[in-house]
Amino acid sequence: MAIAIFDFDGTLVYAPSSLVWSRSASILNRLSFPLLWLIERVTGISIYQKKVFEWLVGKNIKESLKKIKGLPPVPEGLKYFKELSDKGYRMIVMSYSPGIFVQSWLDAYGLSAELICPDFDVSRGVVTAISNDEVTDIYLNQPKAAKRDVIGMLNIMPSVSVGDNHKRDVLCDNYKKIQKLQPKYKGKVRQVLSNLRKIF
Repeated sequence: MAIAIFDFDGTLVYAPSSLVWSRSASILNRLSFPLLWLIERVTGISIYQKKVFEWLVGKNIKESLKKIKGLPPVPEGLKYFKELSDKGYRMIVMSYSPGIFVQSWLDAYGLSAELICPDFDVSRGVVTAISNDEVTDIYLNQPKAAKRDVIGMLNIMPSVSVGDNHKRDVLCDNYKKIQKLQPKYKGKVRQVLSNLRKIF
């Protein structure tokens, strides 16, 4: 069976979902997000995502789950996803965002796919722990090549991969860059500015 792997942020949804789900962290912790992101980019030390995940343990995510459902799709990304699904492809969504949030958005749009994402253990809407599995461990501790490492570990050979980040999303020779599929693709800054109401 042919396999299609789609990225989530910037490929299926326009606004970065991390701006929604990370809001469950405390204000003080949220203020440090840009600094942690910068440290990770400059030093290569895996710190940003791991800290964000840690800060969400014990937090109620019900409101974030509702907001995720309202994130607008990238029209051509959604259309291409449905086309491949209708052709019988095994559909997989890989994202650095927690699977519980990605699943919430897919459900809202009536889409079915396997998820390969880091995740949480959740009880009654409260994050009780970071999931203790190999996939989550790779995403949090080896973020630069996490997607390639994970599909290698799971022995998945995609026929097509679709994404917005050449470094992270090229998982096979048949790579579709969402910016070429979507006319007048909005850059990340425009995505955020045009969706402020839905994000916050």
